[in-house]
Amino acid sequence: MRVIINKKPIVSVIIDTYNHTGLIESAIESVLNQTFPQNEMEIIVIDDGSTDNTPERVKKYKDKIKYIYKNNEGQASALNAGFKEAKGEYIVLLDGDDYCKEKRVERIVEEFEKYEEVVCVLNTREVINEMTGRIINESFPNFHNLELNEKNLNHFIKSSYGTSRTSLRKSVLKYVLPIPKDLIIEADLYLNLSIIWFGNLSCINEKLTVYRIHGRNLFCLSDLEKLPLQIRTMKIALRDVKNTARKSKIYNKRILKEILKPYEIEIKEKEIILNSYKNRAKRKDIISLELEKIKFYKKEWNFLYKFYKYLRLPLFVAFSPALLIKFKDFYYRNKLYKIRKFIFPD
Repeated sequence: MRVIINKKPIVSVIIDTYNHTGLIESAIESVLNQTFPQNEMEIIVIDDGSTDNTPERVKKYKDKIKYIYKNNEGQASALNAGFKEAKGEYIVLLDGDDYCKEKRVERIVEEFEKYEEVVCVLNTREVINEMTGRIINESFPNFHNLELNEKNLNHFIKSSYGTSRTSLRKSVLKYVLPIPKDLIIEADLYLNLSIIWFGNLSCINEKLTVYRIHGRNLFCLSDLEKLPLQIRTMKIALRDVKNTARKSKIYNKRILKEILKPYEIEIKEKEIILNSYKNRAKRKDIISLELEKIKFYKKEWNFLYKFYKYLRLPLFVAFSPALLIKFKDFYYRNKLYKIRKFIFPD
């Protein structure tokens, strides 16, 4: 039986929120309904300057949570404020527009207490598009207590990073805080890719959180207005991950390069999309990126999918960047990828 000394919580659940009226209540309720004992857990809601009626919605929970309202400065500032307040040995993160399955905290604590070397526990999620009703079930590697090294590298690259997928051992935060304040978004990218250099990682392939696509997500890929912010903050996050990783005893330049490569590719893709809509994209950049993706990912692809990737290369030579972007939109909008998956399964 666990003995609590001075009623210090074992777990701190940090909910960062900004203008999540209509969503924040279910986020808080999902934590209050956890199977993990409430008297061993604290709930900290950091409101990053909401201008809607989020504060009013949260008032009814005033006896059950700690609510902090601050000036709007972005995700990094909100998380830094939450970490400063947290008293628990373990910290569970949750965005205010997501919610937890009832066993999330219990499963996370079990993992931390089973493996004392683990400083970060990830879990998978269920994605619900509330505008279409579509449910996407994600799947990631399932592993426990892995150290970042050459042997385990692929597991780290394929893991389920993201705010509402992440839980941390508080003692490791001294190596990575504060999160750079410039990270209005992508603070979780910096946090996830920095933590792994200072302890082991577990990834539980259980859908313990629910991510809601509601059209007002700050990180909304369909909104071209947000692309410059995404590009800028991702670059800042990767820059600071490099600086933090170099302080680690297990720092390895090649491993760091491999860890960051998928995100560098993603940044280049976003830049090409943005430039295409501004009629500034260059064909050579698209071809170069496609070859870079093939080089990096081909070791994971089967023969048929690899053949498909090489088969479509002439399209990047023949068509303009703007036309390629339009075709890509048409391809996904009309679900033509289902035909591709049937002929060339990945």
